[in-house]
Amino acid sequence: MRLAFLCHFSNPKVRGHLDLLPRDRRTIKSFFEQRPKAVYSDFAPWVSNLIVELEHYKEHQFHIISPHKGMVKMYQGFELDSVHYHFYNSDHLRYYDMFMTKVFPNSMKHYLLNRHLVKRIISKVKPDIVNLIGAENPYYSSAALDIKGIPVYLTAQTVYSNAKRKQLSGFFDPYRAALEKEIYSRFCYAGCEGRLYYDLIKKMNPQINVFKMFFSYKKPPLVEAGEPEFDFVNFAGRMGESKGALDALEALLFLKNQGITASLNIIGRATSGYQDKMETFIEENDLSDQVTFSGYFKEHIDMFRQVKKSRFALLPIKLDVISGTIIEAAHLGLPIVTYITSGTPYLNKDGEAVLLSKIGNIEELANNMKMLLENPELGRTISNAAKLLVETEFDNSITTKNLLDSFVAILEYERNGSPIPEGLLFDPNEFPVY
Repeated sequence: MRLAFLCHFSNPKVRGHLDLLPRDRRTIKSFFEQRPKAVYSDFAPWVSNLIVELEHYKEHQFHIISPHKGMVKMYQGFELDSVHYHFYNSDHLRYYDMFMTKVFPNSMKHYLLNRHLVKRIISKVKPDIVNLIGAENPYYSSAALDIKGIPVYLTAQTVYSNAKRKQLSGFFDPYRAALEKEIYSRFCYAGCEGRLYYDLIKKMNPQINVFKMFFSYKKPPLVEAGEPEFDFVNFAGRMGESKGALDALEALLFLKNQGITASLNIIGRATSGYQDKMETFIEENDLSDQVTFSGYFKEHIDMFRQVKKSRFALLPIKLDVISGTIIEAAHLGLPIVTYITSGTPYLNKDGEAVLLSKIGNIEELANNMKMLLENPELGRTISNAAKLLVETEFDNSITTKNLLDSFVAILEYERNGSPIPEGLLFDPNEFPVY
């Protein structure tokens, strides 16, 4: 097969082959000084992890099509480890496109330059299937609207048009939701890893074939565990309402009011507004002695080392099906306290592996924390169960083979009318109701 993946990601390996501009400090002083060396962060590690697995399948041809910030050229292509990369510069007209989507949120005629660049790449590659990873990101997903005569498989990173999004994340963009609905209504194949996403996708397009899939997660390297410095850790690449750090602080306060003092380490980069909310909450409730901010780590290994300095993972995720941070914490051997999303009950299908509470129920969240603090044996039991589960259910080699088998089934159906095997399709009965 010749497969094209339309996505957005970055990692050190590809950045080492891209001509990138230095990052501008955006200050008047920078006009009179040499600009600092560029610092570009890793982005969407699940895409990088998938590519690592694809490199083993030499019988297929893989083309990765992605925007990248700061490119010197409009387009740059190269081959690494038998994978073909096609990067294009999405910086041009970015603010104009953002403005137009606000003014005309129901129009599907935005991001025309990006779409033109992707269309040229796809015309040159001539793939058998295009896998769009993330229909909710218009600066590259809008290019799918121009694909004709090629099967398109939609990987659901999230389903943006979730009616509860604004409530759970604090933000909602009508254009992103409208574009996502348009994309799902046009194509016949999608893949998701949770019941909520399955239901939302089927609502947008009742005729679509939905495959069961899991993202490729990077197993953390062996990190030596020293004497714990903190009781709980809350970590995420991007901190925001949907990641639940404020909920973690509220649960910490609930325990404090019961006479239980616990420490919390918060790791990740938050927007200034959300950081201000957290700091204000800490100051108003006299929690400064219990909370430590460790900021953002550019290298994953450094973040994992910091995570391992805590005894338990406190991850009250609200929107993700099964957050990558939950998988990482399980690999690291930390007992996990989290919320009931459309995916997390799946983790307890063979017995309790994570402690769950309803989204927004701070008392339940705090009581689960209390159980771990008072019962070390419970922590050992659930952490062992979680680690066993993620090492079997979320094995990257298996999930990648299943994805490629799904592509084969789609082509067999398109070309020969062969039925799609039921074992590849998403079975809602397999997933607990959220």
